[in-house]
Amino acid sequence: MESDSSKPQLWYSSSRIELKETGLGFYDPNRFDWAAEVEANWESIEAEVTKFIQNHQSLIQPYFNTSMVLGKNKWSAFGFRFWLWGLNKNARECPNTMRILSRIPHLVSASVSLIGPNTEIKEHRGDTNAIYRCHLGLKIPEGLPNCGFAVAGEEKAWHEGKLLIFNDAAKHRAWNHSDSTRYVLLFDVIRPEFVPKKYTICSRVLAGIRMQMIRRKRPFIDKSPLFIRRIIATSNRILIYLILRLRNL
Repeated sequence: MESDSSKPQLWYSSSRIELKETGLGFYDPNRFDWAAEVEANWESIEAEVTKFIQNHQSLIQPYFNTSMVLGKNKWSAFGFRFWLWGLNKNARECPNTMRILSRIPHLVSASVSLIGPNTEIKEHRGDTNAIYRCHLGLKIPEGLPNCGFAVAGEEKAWHEGKLLIFNDAAKHRAWNHSDSTRYVLLFDVIRPEFVPKKYTICSRVLAGIRMQMIRRKRPFIDKSPLFIRRIIATSNRILIYLILRLRNL
């Protein structure tokens, strides 16, 4: 019988605790029952996404943490679902994409990620080890070495219509040194061992992201006593947890 100590433990970047789980990196898409259907429908997804980009430039937002981006262009995105928080207006514009994604068990996030020409995203860890993060190549201007993605030191190229699946907690970076924008469909699926804690995970990540944004606007919070910061963070998590449960009844 497997001991509890050998099972993966939940980790969040917002906790500022060292990640103890090892061996995180890329996963073989053939491990996932839903991967083949996603790849088989990539052209219809790409058509909807391209139309969205052409018609709704105002809804495409730069990533809020600009310190992670190198280059004169930008890393931007638009979402359909964000840690169980539905972005219904965007989702209605891409109904076929959402129909395909709805058949993936325990999917919690879905968006489109764009990296502009001559742009790099610095190496970083994501929000939690609780998910499989998936990139479906939609518009890939070039392969390695000019356009690529590295997870735990392993470099791979995106390919149109193919999935790259990895653990977001592993250190990773991306670059686009071509003259055209790269975009992928990005979606997150909860790992099976963490499914019972799905709402806790999503509310914890959302609260962490919200606190980052609050601290950027109100830096004095970081100078307040520790117990005050803990009260703010805990209240934030509880509120978001309750809202998520109500929105997903």
